[in-house]
Amino acid sequence: MIMLSAATPSFAFDTTELLGKWIHKGAKSDMIVEFTPTSMSFYPVGPDRKPLAPPQPTSVTYRLLGDTIGIDLGPGPGFIVLPHDHDTITLDIPGLFAHRLIRLRP
Repeated sequence: MIMLSAATPSFAFDTTELLGKWIHKGAKSDMIVEFTPTSMSFYPVGPDRKPLAPPQPTSVTYRLLGDTIGIDLGPGPGFIVLPHDHDTITLDIPGLFAHRLIRLRP
């Protein structure tokens, strides 16, 4: 069983709220995570937020899991998204890492 400790969101957050670009501010570099209706991709960016490597989208499906969203990657392990508000989420691969992401606005 996976348990994430956080307050229950007091707003509606569904899979469509996840779509778009999010940024993880790392110690050495930043990473963009982009969600589309059928895929997600990760790619590092420089200080100007231009990609340092081409995005490599992976097919995904999304599932509402109560106050979280499950992201299925097919036969492999998936992700769990815990929304904090409309512009902040935690992306978690259970047992490997959890990163706070902030929504990028155009």
